[in-house]
Amino acid sequence: ACITFPLIIVVETFAALYLLPRHSAWLVMLWALSLSLMVGGLLGTSCRDPGVLRRTLEKPERGGGGWRWSDQARTYRPPGAQYDSDCGVVIEGFDHVCPWTGTGIGARNMNAFHTFVSCLCVCLIFDVLLLVGALKGV
Repeated sequence: ACITFPLIIVVETFAALYLLPRHSAWLVMLWALSLSLMVGGLLGTSCRDPGVLRRTLEKPERGGGGWRWSDQARTYRPPGAQYDSDCGVVIEGFDHVCPWTGTGIGARNMNAFHTFVSCLCVCLIFDVLLLVGALKGV
């Protein structure tokens, strides 16, 4: 996140200062909305708990079906949870560690991550179209 935020700020500030002033107000508002959603998704992903589970030294008796011991994490983990060696914790619904958000992606921050990635694609396309002049007169 320490690289992603400055990168977004530099690129989008350039777009705001040099590319957007020649366009209509509704296009500027659409650009600002996509940028806001992207930054919100990035904040939601990097600041939200991805689904870190507490260490459990005893196998749960109730609802404990499928729980397995993890030697790496030194804890029992439920089905669908995996040990994340980068973060050193067990994460529920673990998908991957994202270097751009600086955190593990799991069950609790997956929606924010999808929002961030989707809006990032929209913003990139928007910025490229602005840069090559494909949106002139809009």
